[in-house]
Amino acid sequence: MTEKYVLAIDQSTQGTKAILVDHQNQIFWKTSLAHQQIINEKGWVSHDLNEIRTNLTILFKQVLKKVTADQIDSLAITNQRESAAAWSRKTSEPLCKTIVWQDNRAEKLISRISYPELADKVKHTTGLALSPLLYWS
Repeated sequence: MTEKYVLAIDQSTQGTKAILVDHQNQIFWKTSLAHQQIINEKGWVSHDLNEIRTNLTILFKQVLKKVTADQIDSLAITNQRESAAAWSRKTSEPLCKTIVWQDNRAEKLISRISYPELADKVKHTTGLALSPLLYWS
């Protein structure tokens, strides 16, 4: 019987990782590609979605040099969760750069509106602490 693998993709703040894990939970193979951290003079942190997409394509091609598509039993994805990205449904192109979870562009707004009751409500509703990222525009 041909060995089957879980392909794990970890899209992190620093880069993209591809990991093939066998059914004994052993890492068969792994690799990664870094992506640029775009930080402007205001401290806004972004990523170029086209760069991330290109890195994913490169990694998928590398995976398929190690195993066949039929050997990939399942796919696991982990990502930055609090980062925000938007893609055009019509063109499949990014609408803007990713706004990374470390971004501070709404810091002044949060300091103006932050009070304990609101912080508690946001935490209860979203599971996340009141954060500048929750209010970017």
